[in-house]
Amino acid sequence: MGNNSFIKKDLIFKNFIIWSLVCTINATYSFYIAYDMGFNIWAMIFGILIFIALYTALASSTLFLKLKKNKILYKAFITGFFIKFLTIYYTDIIAGQLSVSIVSDNFVRPKDFINTLFITMTEGLILNILLWTIITLIYFVFLFVIFLLPKRAEYSN
Repeated sequence: MGNNSFIKKDLIFKNFIIWSLVCTINATYSFYIAYDMGFNIWAMIFGILIFIALYTALASSTLFLKLKKNKILYKAFITGFFIKFLTIYYTDIIAGQLSVSIVSDNFVRPKDFINTLFITMTEGLILNILLWTIITLIYFVFLFVIFLLPKRAEYSN
């Protein structure tokens, strides 16, 4: 495989540490609420570990390294995560309630391992869709500010 490998193995440990911190910090509020409500703790931990593994693999991929070279996209990525972190209280409550209502209607025992895992994964999916939507919007705002506003100023002179 060598240099043609999709995953850069030398980045896995570093990215695992980074994404363990990011995912754990972002999951803490929802984890506390769900734990307090009696949801299965091991299922929540397992769900969080799945997201850590997915983000570690993504961040260690050659595709991500190529995207990271795009400074505008990378800044949008960082800004999106920062905004998500600042709005964690609201986003986690809404995503948590939505995921519980989606998953619990389909299960008899709503707080067992499998149901809690599905709720955790659904909430993570909802939060990631929201995050990537924010990142995309920020990216287009950055592009507008960097490329279109200067051209409009040229034409107005």
